[in-house]
Amino acid sequence: MWEHNLQAIEFLWNDRGEHGLSLMHYGDWCDLLDKVGVAGRGESVWMSFALARALRLVAEIADATGDADIAVLCRQRFAALQEKILAHGWDGEWFLAAINDDGMAIGSASANEGSMFINLKTEMGARN
Repeated sequence: MWEHNLQAIEFLWNDRGEHGLSLMHYGDWCDLLDKVGVAGRGESVWMSFALARALRLVAEIADATGDADIAVLCRQRFAALQEKILAHGWDGEWFLAAINDDGMAIGSASANEGSMFINLKTEMGARN
């Protein structure tokens, strides 16, 4: 189980787009966003949050099991991903839902429609 989780984390870490956020592919939790990344460039802020959370949890488990190298790696990756999320996923008022294949922010406070997506208020902005 542990090795499987490490492989999943590695896959997700390497499956990120030009902004360092998780690639969207054919969708994430929001069915409305199912065509945002079909060309392979769209990035999901929510999936990036999920990866960040997984990195934190795996680091804690690695600490508990004495796997210091994995714990350090996951914490380094969390910090790098947090930086990318704050730089590219935060629009100044709230977190975006995604960045589509064409580089357009989805769910921005400045959008005329579709500006608010549920579940995007998060602790990611807290630098702890």
